[in-house]
Parts: sequence; structure tokens; C-alpha cells
Amino acid sequence: MHKLGVYIRMGSSSVAVLGIVGVLLAWPWASAQGAPGDGIVVRNMTIHPYVELRGEYDTNPDASTQGSDSDMSATVRGGANLLNLTRQSQVGLHAWALAERYQDLGPKDHEDFGDELEIRLFDPTRLLVGISQTYADRTDFDTILGRDESRQDLTASGLLGKEVTDKVMAEAKYKYWDLSYDSDDLYGWQEHSAEGTLGHALTRRTTGTLTVRGAIQSSERGSEDGELGALHFGFRSRNSEKLIGYAGAGWLVYEAGDESTSTPSMDVGLTWRPRDPWRLELNALRTVNPSVYDPENFNTLTRVTLGGHYNIVRPVTLSLVGYYNQNNYERDLVSEGKATDWEDDTFVGFFRVTYHPGTVMQYFFEARAEDRDSSIASGDYSRELLSIGARATY
Repeated sequence: MHKLGVYIRMGSSSVAVLGIVGVLLAWPWASAQGAPGDGIVVRNMTIHPYVELRGEYDTNPDASTQGSDSDMSATVRGGANLLNLTRQSQVGLHAWALAERYQDLGPKDHEDFGDELEIRLFDPTRLLVGISQTYADRTDFDTILGRDESRQDLTASGLLGKEVTDKVMAEAKYKYWDLSYDSDDLYGWQEHSAEGTLGHALTRRTTGTLTVRGAIQSSERGSEDGELGALHFGFRSRNSEKLIGYAGAGWLVYEAGDESTSTPSMDVGLTWRPRDPWRLELNALRTVNPSVYDPENFNTLTRVTLGGHYNIVRPVTLSLVGYYNQNNYERDLVSEGKATDWEDDTFVGFFRVTYHPGTVMQYFFEARAEDRDSSIASGDYSRELLSIGARATY
């Protein structure tokens, strides 16, 4: 999904986002239609406010190699999903905010907030314009670091797509990405990227694609910008209810100053519904980013997520997800005159039971296990988390 828009950072940003959520909750009530669970309906717009409560037990909250004292936390999250749909446009907005409080580890208490905005305009001449944006100020599991970390993550992108003929499509995309961390020991980075895709219908349900991507990345502590180029061959599903998404694989070249690498790359996002109660998901990414640990270094990132969801009966869904993340750094880590090859492998297993007896209430239980194997001894850790909670959606 492409997400685009504008986000303004403010001194009291969390208050601003909570204010947005409050307006979404309060403004339409006078003229609203729709029963609980159906949302607040005003003409072409539907708003679904929600609130979620969660209790969690964490065996290693600090993701420490030696382990840390376990602790419990409570989280309250509120937000709203807005969808405005017409024949030639679609506008979607999700705004949210949360507060988490620990029983013993007071310094880990935090408030998070964010939004996702997507605008799509459909032209009768088969022209698609997309504008999207996401922003999150959060403290949670960081896929690169393999631990909880406080960070701000902003993306903004624009998309222009055109069906040239019944069988040929062309697409151009620009994206800006800004990642920054609260810790002084971590280095954020920014990326400007441009991407072009040409597709041709191979079958009634499949379009073959050729994608060319170029990007410039700049690190807070890097003296030279990184330059990335990638070429992918792949496919997208079309007119299919069982298989939805895209897959592409190819080659990537990356240069930063005198350092360079050339490596296979991929970008996959597929959902497969082989039968009615089943849903399988595969997401995979292989790319290169500046290191957030080490100045003048960069990281070949490989990430794979495979999940299965099964409805035992209509109100009960079982979810099982496996996640793998590898960070392979170009330069060795030098400490006390000794150079060590630097590679981190993070494995996550996730199990969830969701009970949704109606359209308003949802109850869930989650179990999560994390394990990180690093060539740097201080980077290893293991952690288990258990969560129970409920969500109410109007």
C-alpha cells in the first residue's frame, strides 16, 4: 500500500494527534448514521473510532544479553480509521495514540502516536494518482536493532500510474524516508528514491513487471552519501481473489565513498487465500541501508515474514507468524584493536488467538518469542512476551 501526505512535527505532537482523534470522534455525531460496529457514516465517509486495552508480561524488557528482571506493563491505545470513497477517489486516514506504563521499570514508560494517510484519484482514462504519508513516534521492537528503541519514522510518497493498453501498464513513484532515534549512540538517516515499473499482462490473473529503482541515502554521521541502484523482474496479481500482491527479485548495486557492494535483492508482499478459512502471507525484503550503529558503514538487510491465519469457527482466528531479520555490515567492528565480522540474526515467533463475537468487541491473547544471534557477543539476547487485551470499535 502506498501512503502519502504531509506531517507537521510540533513541540506537543502527541497532544496534536490526540486532538485529531478527538475531532474525528466528536464532529460527525450530530448528523451521523450507523449502528455500533458499522461506524459513523456521513455521506461517503465512514469513521471507525476504537479503544484498546492491553496487559503484557515481558521476561527481558531491556533485551539484555545477561537478561533483565521481568516486568509487567499496561497499555491503552485509542484511534480512528476514516474512509471516504467515491467513484473517482479514495481517502483513508488512521490516527492513533497510546500510553504504556510499567509496574517496576518507570523509566521505560512512554507515549506513542502516529498517522497513516492515503489518497487515490482514479481518472476515467485509466490514470491513477496516489499520495501517501506515514508517521510514527514510537518505542517498540526495532527490526534493525532487534530490540525496543525510541524513534521517529516518516515516509511520504507520490505515485502516478497509467494503463497504456488493456495489457500494458506503467508506473512512476517517488518516496522520501526519514528515520531518527532518540539515543545519542544511534544514527538516523534519510532517503530519496525514484522508481519506475513497466508491466505486461501474462495471463488473465498475472502481470509481469520490470522495475528500476535508484536512491540516495544520507546518514547523520556519514561523510559520503550512499547511492543505490536496483533492477527487479517480477509479477503482480490482477483480477484474483485468491492471490493478491506483488513479487520482484533481481540485483542491487550500492556505493558510499570508496566502499561498494553488489548483491541479490528482492521485494515481496503476497497474500494467498487457498480456502475460505485460511489466509497465508509472505513478505520479504533485501536491500542496503546506512548503519545506525557505526559511522561510515552500511548494512545489507534481509527480512522475511511468513504468517498463517485460520478461522476455526467464525468468531475465532488463530494466527502464527515467523519472522527473520539479518543485518550484515560491510565493515568489521573494531574494538580495542581487534576486528570482528559483524552480522546479526534475529528470529521472532508470534502466536495470537483472536475472539470477535460481534462487530464491536474483540478479545485477544498473544505469545511472542524473540532470539538474537550476533557475531558480537554483547548483541545476543532472548526474550518472551505474553499479552492479553480487548478492543472496542464503533
